[in-house]
Amino acid sequence: VKCDGLLPCAHCIKHRLVCIFTPKPIKTSPVEAKLKKMGKVLEQLSILLDPKEPTNKTTPANEVLEEIKPRQEIYNTEPIQAHLLALYFDYIDPLLPILHKPSFYSQIENGYPVSSLLLNAIYCVSSRWDMNIPTTGEPRGWNYYQKAMCLLEDQNESQLSTVQALLLLLKYNEHIRRPGFLWRTRYYFQMVVCMSKNLGLEHHVSMEAVSPEYAIELEKRKRTFWAAYCYDVMMSIEYGTQFHLIKGKEKVEDPQPLYEEDQKKIIHFILLTKIVCCQEKITEFLRRKLDPQLTVTNYLTEWNEQEALSELTQQLKKSIALVFSLTCFPQQNNMSYAVCFLSLACYYAIITLHRPLAFKDTDESETHTQYCKEAAFNIQRIMHIVLESEATEDMYCSIRGIPQILHYLSAAMTVFKETGDQNELNTLLPIVYRLASISPVTEMPKSDSNTFYDGMQNFDFQNSQPYIPPANTSFMNLLYN
Repeated sequence: VKCDGLLPCAHCIKHRLVCIFTPKPIKTSPVEAKLKKMGKVLEQLSILLDPKEPTNKTTPANEVLEEIKPRQEIYNTEPIQAHLLALYFDYIDPLLPILHKPSFYSQIENGYPVSSLLLNAIYCVSSRWDMNIPTTGEPRGWNYYQKAMCLLEDQNESQLSTVQALLLLLKYNEHIRRPGFLWRTRYYFQMVVCMSKNLGLEHHVSMEAVSPEYAIELEKRKRTFWAAYCYDVMMSIEYGTQFHLIKGKEKVEDPQPLYEEDQKKIIHFILLTKIVCCQEKITEFLRRKLDPQLTVTNYLTEWNEQEALSELTQQLKKSIALVFSLTCFPQQNNMSYAVCFLSLACYYAIITLHRPLAFKDTDESETHTQYCKEAAFNIQRIMHIVLESEATEDMYCSIRGIPQILHYLSAAMTVFKETGDQNELNTLLPIVYRLASISPVTEMPKSDSNTFYDGMQNFDFQNSQPYIPPANTSFMNLLYN
């Protein structure tokens, strides 16, 4: 019986026989084989190199509209906790504006479905300021936190509300003291990064010819991305890890105030993203400058350290000038914590940029040293203003909460130690001890813990006075005005 050339052939299938037909191998010329092999190599190289996409690439809005439409989700069926929503928009939203308050309340009032995961995340993070909750052995908002965790496990696919809820769960962990803060926040943030990329939050979306409803959704996407970006930079700097969302900052537009919305909070948020961008670039500059493993890369790319430093200095100068043109230095009689946090971020960026060039026996180094010293003094002044204004609770509201404030204070302490300014260091230490005692980071080596508590007992929190440099000796006025 003639075989039809198939494996198995029709005849063998019909008679239930084992087909022994062996197809002849296809002959390929040596040239075709080499080209095929080269194609595979080029494909692997393109994956490894991962070239940066053009920044002017725009994703049409109609390609994203399907992504932002409500999908299958677990919606809230319980009564709305209006007082917790009010607390959220009073405390968290002014410094982390990832929601659009008017449309959110309109959605609730009109009976439209709301993500149960997002609501429980809002409830747990705002419960800190709910004085009606009885004091028990569990942290405030713990029951809402547990509900949110159960709902997160049942989530089938990434949605914008899921990313927003994860950011708020991060925020909740900044409020409570319990073991595991470091690994828990990193675990949540890895989920934020993964879902942000799955949703395409890193890509620019054109907002031309879209309805107001979709314009609000697209705006929330931008704000959520920038909030995640700020978390990414701040956490990566403190933990010494690589950045994850830096490609998107060149593509995603700045947030914009929408109708019936407080414009000041959005302006402060935009200014913060500008300073955080500077912090990210300064960190990348320091890695290229100080990491021996990047020496060959710097040589091959013809990286010029002085040109990079000059470019960074100019960018930081413009960003800080923009900040102080729209805000004033914090004052106790007119204190805004959003401005305080923004100012702390500015002075921290100044220290990180100039410190590698400071504290050396050269005339040029002396200038950088003065920049660092004045930035450290201003950090100290701002923290005294915050504490004297009894605004400690406000520190929990900003991105990363008290751990980020302690990170900024550590930069100022480093400057005081490098310059030998023991008086200023002794003035700043009580503030550090006070904040460390309420920080969510509870893990500490035993030797460090003993030193910490001994130091707390030796300092007078009430009588410590801030150092106020003379107004006519401001090096910041020379460089950043």
